[in-house]
Amino acid sequence: QKVATNCNVEFTHERQGEWIQMHAIFFKGKAMKLDEWCRYVALFVQDNPTFFEMSVGIIKLLCNTFTSLDGNIGYNEYFAFLSPLGVPEEDAKAAFKLLDTSGGGFLSTEEFSVAVVHYYFDAEESKYMHIFGEFRVVSPLQRKKLERLFVMTDMNRRGSVTVDDLILWGEKSATVSKVRFSEERKAEWVNAHSAYFAGKNMAMEEFVQHVQAFMQEDPSHAEHSKDINLTLFNVLDENKDGQVSFDEYYAFVHPAGVTPADARAGFDVLAADKNGVLSREEAGMACARYYFDQEESPYMHFFGKWDPEVETEQS
Repeated sequence: QKVATNCNVEFTHERQGEWIQMHAIFFKGKAMKLDEWCRYVALFVQDNPTFFEMSVGIIKLLCNTFTSLDGNIGYNEYFAFLSPLGVPEEDAKAAFKLLDTSGGGFLSTEEFSVAVVHYYFDAEESKYMHIFGEFRVVSPLQRKKLERLFVMTDMNRRGSVTVDDLILWGEKSATVSKVRFSEERKAEWVNAHSAYFAGKNMAMEEFVQHVQAFMQEDPSHAEHSKDINLTLFNVLDENKDGQVSFDEYYAFVHPAGVTPADARAGFDVLAADKNGVLSREEAGMACARYYFDQEESPYMHFFGKWDPEVETEQS
């Protein structure tokens, strides 16, 4: 129905029948949980030596549900198919460009079908992993940022981040701010551990994979993570006035090893033209951009001024 709306065509009984047929093919016509579906796909491969060729034929039937049946899939048809899945147009354009190797502005149904089958069955990374929109993986710079943050958070220097590390960070932050580390403040730091580390003990690589999985599973991850970052705002905003001053920011980053000079430089970048404070929304957005910007940006200084050329060392 959403694809038909995007294409400005009527969702007829015939079109509905095509989508029901797709459900019968891809999910055996029944409700499936993720594990069951994965087993179903694996069995299909095991039971059919010509699974690749068979699958291409099946995907060509899928093309009937969203194309004009001229043998080609233009970008508008491609995006009409993807957008109901939550794929942003930016990611759809990037993916289409990768797949349209001829630069002609369209994919043949054969090319599209082969690409989808490669998406299902390729064991290694390839351009086909982007067929359902740009498939984001952690960039080298992004990995450096995450590794740096992990080391900063590992207050006890055990090689894994636990809730005790976040509580210790909170205690040190309260000491810098000269406020009492109450049970309420402690609960805020425990909530932060739940939000960013799923409430689990995590080693560095597990943390990086955790962030990558969040990116892959939610195409609007940066936008949605701003709500998660309200948890962080609660620990930043020591006096609960709805904004973060430099003193509050410094109390937050100093226990993680950030010098006064680097704290000031980082805050000034984030709070430029903002009257010397960060609002709830600004802090949430800045933290999200620290996590998810894949290239250098001002937000890489969210946890204090940072030089990406300096190697992160794990104690």
